[in-house]
Amino acid sequence: MKKSVISQLFALAAMATFMASCTKTPEYINVIPADASAVVGIHIQSLIDKSGVSDDDKQKLIDAMKSGLNPATFQQVEKILKDGSESGLSVKDPVYFFAGGRLPSAAVVMKMDDMDKFGKALEVMLPEVSDYPVTEADGYRLFRIGESVCAFNESALLIIAVNHDDSIVSGLMKQSGDESIAGSAYFRNMSGKKGDITFFFTPDALPDMYKRRMSAMSGLEHVNLGDIAIIGSLGFEKGKIALQVETASENKEAGELFKKQNELYGKLNNTFLARFPASTLAYSSLNVDGEKLYGMLQEYKDFREILSPDKAKEIFGAFKGDISVGLTRVTSDYLPIFAAYAEAASGAALSALYESKAGLGLGRWEEIVRLGEDQYVYKSFLTNIYFGYKDNYIYATNDKSIRENPGKEEDKSLKDAIYAPNINGKSQYAAIDIKAILNLPVVKMLAAFGGREVAAYMKIASKLSYIEVTGEGNNRANINIRLADEETHSLKQIVDLVKQYTGL
Repeated sequence: MKKSVISQLFALAAMATFMASCTKTPEYINVIPADASAVVGIHIQSLIDKSGVSDDDKQKLIDAMKSGLNPATFQQVEKILKDGSESGLSVKDPVYFFAGGRLPSAAVVMKMDDMDKFGKALEVMLPEVSDYPVTEADGYRLFRIGESVCAFNESALLIIAVNHDDSIVSGLMKQSGDESIAGSAYFRNMSGKKGDITFFFTPDALPDMYKRRMSAMSGLEHVNLGDIAIIGSLGFEKGKIALQVETASENKEAGELFKKQNELYGKLNNTFLARFPASTLAYSSLNVDGEKLYGMLQEYKDFREILSPDKAKEIFGAFKGDISVGLTRVTSDYLPIFAAYAEAASGAALSALYESKAGLGLGRWEEIVRLGEDQYVYKSFLTNIYFGYKDNYIYATNDKSIRENPGKEEDKSLKDAIYAPNINGKSQYAAIDIKAILNLPVVKMLAAFGGREVAAYMKIASKLSYIEVTGEGNNRANINIRLADEETHSLKQIVDLVKQYTGL
């Protein structure tokens, strides 16, 4: 009679995840097919090093597994947990998850380091998770665990669900470097990234409906989405979790569009930072050339149907420089209060917008009213938004105090914010201030009366400082989750939280 599912998972996890040592040959990568549309590389050794897992932590995990495994299997699992090299697999080389192309499901490949050790570990542990024996194939060996086939040779261990169609496994295990992902420019780009997890994917694997919509929105109707890739890395660093993403393509038409998009943006001037209070909950800013933006938007049919070309050019052409938006506070009745500013040569854009209001599709309870020269209000059932032009900038807000004195600088402003230095030199910047949100009276009230579960969530949120997104106008973006503890590796902080809530 087989052991419990939990015992099987423990044994499989120990066999597949805790691995060590490496060799110089990268042949295991040849298992990944050239047409894979998504690849994720996980650097196990780096994650282990940063997790701060101690020998005592490992012993607690070992003790927790003891009752679910037979003595021989437990002894082998204990050896692997204490010394990953006993698994025969490498932890110093990335573990790759991949999908798409001709594959029927996602798959995993790991680098084989010592097949003798792997074979001995398998002999002891396999009976815990499978009724199938190890069998010989053409140049490799395989065994089954449920619907998954595990194939291995001197270079690699492949795990994939193929519904007993072993021809797919055979093709992957035998393919050469020329047939594999190794020659892909996207994969090479990904492999050169620094991070604990690296990845690339193409939108080509999406359902046709989503691909058509994405093509229309991006202006790439005539480009195969398989020629475009999102490439990036995720790193656990001291005090932050850093995600870096870039868009890449070897397609000429896509490359020209990316270049045109990059030309829209300049470096931020931080013109409006002083007009937002330091307690601003969320802030976003970009520097854009409105005339170039209009030129690009005119290529989209949906945009041309909303505004006439003359009005659209007048509206968008007025903007050149910083555009900044901030969520400054939330009222006691949960109404978010915001302010927005944009550098502009004149108020002509607002006048053109007002004159075009009939074509904006306003609802029954919506209207735009001119209050005076370069002063307007959008009225709706929920709120009034005041907007106008003053001193070479356009403003919009639902805050009456700002409407009465637009552009007033704050005594303590976002110039004093913890993230203010990070804005310099960027083309786009956005931040969510977690500390400021937790200090909202409505949030404090929720924490006080929300019970244990809410209190637990609040405690986790208190570990965060702010979240930021940056762009430099080069098809690259950075997303950073900044933690309150700036000195401890972020992964260790996560592991410590898990240990705290699981009792390990």
